[in-house]
Amino acid sequence: MDLEHVDFSTSASLEDELGVYGIAGVTRRPQDIVEYFNYEGSARGCYSRQGHTGTLARMHSHFDTLESSTCSQIVADRESTAARRPQYTHELCSRPETQFQLYKLASLPIIFDAGVLQMQMKQLSIFIEQVYIIYFGNYSGTPYTQAILDRLRPVHMPKVQGIGANRQLPLSEDFIGGSVDITSMLHTTLYILLLAHISRYTELTNSTQVF
Repeated sequence: MDLEHVDFSTSASLEDELGVYGIAGVTRRPQDIVEYFNYEGSARGCYSRQGHTGTLARMHSHFDTLESSTCSQIVADRESTAARRPQYTHELCSRPETQFQLYKLASLPIIFDAGVLQMQMKQLSIFIEQVYIIYFGNYSGTPYTQAILDRLRPVHMPKVQGIGANRQLPLSEDFIGGSVDITSMLHTTLYILLLAHISRYTELTNSTQVF
């Protein structure tokens, strides 16, 4: 798969859009151990940052977090009870001897007028993000959810190398993200697909134990 790397030195000329992006990184650990990590995220809000909206604004937000805090500060902030805390991917990107790149996975138009089309673009961003998390195997949260994703991931896919930096699934987050009520989507497209895959697995294996 060819990934579209985002060069921030020319970001002023890049077009604003909603969509899905990734962060791929590598850390050189003691004793010449090399550790890889990968993260997927979606841009579905219409806020502005560094003169950009959508995906580029989301990417700039990542850089702003990393430039304003050290690794130890990010770790401390993640362990706090603050309402808004750095993400696990920020902790990984801020570690010493770490390099990372941001890349685009999907692009969708920004619809500024509130309405059905705007909501559909945001929901589509969340759906694509979820698919890529499963495809790349980057989830590293609860064992219960991991068991579901293991069933959904195609058996011919290669084993994931490195750290999955996604600690939450976009459709299991208990909040409103990018003006999208996440919980209201649990009974829509992806939820139906999850049930379909699990039902198919049960049928093929003649098993009632899927978790």
